[in-house]
Amino acid sequence: MMSLMVLLGNKIAITSTHFIIHGSFQMSPTERFILKISTYISEEELENRVKDLGAEISRDYEGKTVHLICVMSGAFMFCADLARYINVPVHLDFIDASSVKDGVKSKENFHIRYPLRNSIEGKDVIVLEDIVDTGVTLSSLLTYLQGLRPQSLKLASLLYKPAKVEYKVKLAYYGFEIEDFYVVGYGMDYNGEYRALPFIGNLEIASSEKE
Repeated sequence: MMSLMVLLGNKIAITSTHFIIHGSFQMSPTERFILKISTYISEEELENRVKDLGAEISRDYEGKTVHLICVMSGAFMFCADLARYINVPVHLDFIDASSVKDGVKSKENFHIRYPLRNSIEGKDVIVLEDIVDTGVTLSSLLTYLQGLRPQSLKLASLLYKPAKVEYKVKLAYYGFEIEDFYVVGYGMDYNGEYRALPFIGNLEIASSEKE
């Protein structure tokens, strides 16, 4: 379910789009919502912070090869930019996991949807996430990856949302701690939209109207 929120006074609404949201909030499928996106983390802030993370990882892995595992699909922009700012050899792989089955999200429903292409046994691995919130899927994913016997396993996330944490995970690196907003852009989406935005935006329902 999407969170409702109030537009903060210092945020600038940059666009609005109409969507028909079927079934959300138990309203009529003919109800039309106006969605607004306000800049939450700017393109410049993202670039500077990801550069800093790249420099920090480069120092920590000096003389080593770092194996980045990008968790699909929201982390792809973060992964691509971070890899360019790491100054030690980088290998890259992708994985996708879910904890949802028949509409129910739980640790018991954890499964891999897209497996790694290469072995990580004996490798120094950093898992890249777009956002750490509940930790339901991520905690199970880290346990699964640890079972593949890497030399080391760390977690890096662009965003950290502590208000939503249900299962704690150890974050070695993160970009920004955020409030309990629904965010889009820089790889993150709403219903498949907005991934290509160069900044991170706060998505909110501004108003609604009948068809």
